[in-house]
Amino acid sequence: MLNRILAGDAISELKKIRANSIALCIFSPPYNKHNQSPPNNTTWTGKKNMRIEYDNTNDDMPEEDYQAWQTNVIKECLRVIKPNGSVWYNHKPRRIGGYVRLPTEWISQFKIWQVIIWDRTNTPQVNNFCFFPTVEYIYWIVKHKPKFHRNRAIFDTEVWRCPPVKNPNHPAPFTPKTVRNIILTCSDKGDIVLDPFCGIGTVCIEAKRIGRQYIGIDISKKYVGIARKEIRKV
Repeated sequence: MLNRILAGDAISELKKIRANSIALCIFSPPYNKHNQSPPNNTTWTGKKNMRIEYDNTNDDMPEEDYQAWQTNVIKECLRVIKPNGSVWYNHKPRRIGGYVRLPTEWISQFKIWQVIIWDRTNTPQVNNFCFFPTVEYIYWIVKHKPKFHRNRAIFDTEVWRCPPVKNPNHPAPFTPKTVRNIILTCSDKGDIVLDPFCGIGTVCIEAKRIGRQYIGIDISKKYVGIARKEIRKV
């Protein structure tokens, strides 16, 4: 599996990986926004279509099932990382049925070393019923004290100000600069970096650029094909 991008289900592929063998896991899953819509009697005044159109998921699972799925993915990631490894999990507050649901509903059961505030600086969700939502969170989840090299940091506070990137091949690509900051500070050359929702391969591409090994997993054969093509260019 090493230095490959695999087409498959995240949990099924994670179960094939040996325990305590991965230095670093970084991922941003589908957020299950339930095809996000405004509360009753209100309107979006920004983009009319707020849906995230992935290749093969409608981002609309029953919320209980979604939280159980995410919990199981994180547990598998913790199983495969080394004792001094890290799991970095990007998620956001979601407005469902008009009210905010926080990732802490399922994240709080794990050992959280730190919470990073990702200031995206902008949002398509311009509306007339709340402040503009420009923040996401990146949860640093660990088994024990993690490997960390602060002197390598691009961002060295808990707030990372970095606009999102756009890519015609994916509706919500990871931002390379945030990924690079995590890889530089929480791994060493030759370490294995894993992304179980790799999409078009941002984490794997950054890992290869910085001299790490990688494993990427995605259920979309389309995205896997794009990721494999892009990583060959590095």
